[in-house]
Amino acid sequence: MEIRMRELLNHLAKELHTAVRILDRNCELVEELMPEDFDFDRSLEDFGLLSRAPRTGFLESLDPTPTLFVINRSFFYAVVRGRSEAYTFGPLICTTRFTCLHELQVRLSDTQKEKILSLLRPIKFSRVIELLCLFCNLTGGEEEEPVTEQAVTAANQVRNVFTEEVLSEVTSTVFANVERNSRHNPYDEEIREMAAVERGDTGLLRRIVEETYTGNVGVLSDDLLRHTKNLAIVIITLASRAAIRGGVPYEVSFSMSDRFIREIEKKESVTEVDEYSRTAEFQYAETVREYQGAIRTMKSGRENEHVERTKDYIFRNLHGRIRVPEIAEALALNSNYLSTIFRKCEGITITEYILRQKLLLVRNLLIYSDYTYLEITNYLGFPSQSYLGKKFKEETGMTLREYRTRYRVRGFSEEKQAAGTD
Repeated sequence: MEIRMRELLNHLAKELHTAVRILDRNCELVEELMPEDFDFDRSLEDFGLLSRAPRTGFLESLDPTPTLFVINRSFFYAVVRGRSEAYTFGPLICTTRFTCLHELQVRLSDTQKEKILSLLRPIKFSRVIELLCLFCNLTGGEEEEPVTEQAVTAANQVRNVFTEEVLSEVTSTVFANVERNSRHNPYDEEIREMAAVERGDTGLLRRIVEETYTGNVGVLSDDLLRHTKNLAIVIITLASRAAIRGGVPYEVSFSMSDRFIREIEKKESVTEVDEYSRTAEFQYAETVREYQGAIRTMKSGRENEHVERTKDYIFRNLHGRIRVPEIAEALALNSNYLSTIFRKCEGITITEYILRQKLLLVRNLLIYSDYTYLEITNYLGFPSQSYLGKKFKEETGMTLREYRTRYRVRGFSEEKQAAGTD
């Protein structure tokens, strides 16, 4: 297969956003290629990367796989051996820092370093190695073994700096905790808490929270208030996902999370943050209970499969207009038959049930989100804002504005009592 070397090198220079240089056997520059928008002054490289290479036998001194040279742990170059010449790619920077076998410490002024780094675009390390392997395998002989990313990483002894630093710190922390006989809270506590939220079981959640554990919460910040806020954000995030699994629409759950976290950031004491985060967790459990109660079969324990499938379809399509014939078609049932059995089991029509579910979602969006009334109207597929307002007032006795004003300014317990859901 004929390789158009210049086109290939130009492509690599563009993909890597750097200079590509062709060197002869004695490490002398033959040609230099770089993208048009890469305005690189070679005088910046007077630290002499290649001056350290042997002039005699330079080509033969290179490994078959690409060789990486890291400069001052800031940026790096790659050198690839060809049949009668060598190719350098660089300078380059990656999205993650790494160390390798060839670490060069050179005299480089702050001005030089800043200028070089300002010209470079961070690239994923895996992408750089992928392109280098592609170049090697396209230009190498058929008899040569293919160059793989694993081979390049191994030959250069590449190590992820971030991973090593984190593992080192984690190891030190683990040993320190062992010496102090300190442990994190058991994982099963978190699992049980989130399971209670997912089930909407506030009683179980309260018993779990009140249990005593021998472990400690991890340190999330050296500042106590910031640590407590970070921990609260973690609790709220986990609870929001558990609520979604429990049946709360993701838009409601995420809107609740946004509001709770904004309120957390306003708190000025550890006690306030801790109390608010737990209250938010219970609010999630109560919201799950509310939604699960709304979709649960109300008859004496015998569930009708078609009715449950209808509810499931409605629940998954609340964000648009839902018509009974569409439901019947999706369930492969006669529309009149489905309407008859649904009313027999639930005591209301399918259309009434859809409206109730949508209005329940409207209530939560008014309390927890910043959506405008028009956005809520469009989001839930109501024909007009006035129609939504009329139906909402029939259901709650309040206008959309009155409901939002009343319940968004109250605490959680007051909201629940005023809404009559406790």
